[in-house]
Amino acid sequence: GKKAVVMKWSRPVTQAAQPFDKSKEQIAARLLSNISSEEKWRRFALSFCGLASSAALASFLLYTNAARPWRLTAFLPLLVFIGYAGSASTGICGIAYAGKWDPDGCGIRKVQDNTLRNQIVSRAKRLHISVVALTVIATILFYYYPWTQSQNKTN
Repeated sequence: GKKAVVMKWSRPVTQAAQPFDKSKEQIAARLLSNISSEEKWRRFALSFCGLASSAALASFLLYTNAARPWRLTAFLPLLVFIGYAGSASTGICGIAYAGKWDPDGCGIRKVQDNTLRNQIVSRAKRLHISVVALTVIATILFYYYPWTQSQNKTN
């Protein structure tokens, strides 16, 4: 059988439920991380998909000399790239807001230590604010930077 994982990728299910790995919980607590190393790698892979999509879209828009408002369509693939890259590098994902984690890949569960839970939530908030800010800044720079010929030609 298969078991669905957070990213909707699947992996084989073992016959018995895996016990939680306390050593991985301790490492995640020290790092203020709430996802497993395997999940981090999945997020890195998705960030590269966002990077490829962003690069392809930007190249197309510049090659076709599209009007500047069309450059705003780069926001979503940039958000995917920056968001998943940030999540992978910090080990933080949105389940932090529910006070949950999966540091060992054995299943999402509640973070038992209130102080640790609050620290992880705080780190998630900082990550998500910086992801949105970086994406907005990158989109604005792409919108205004004159990489193409001037849109207002005078002949």
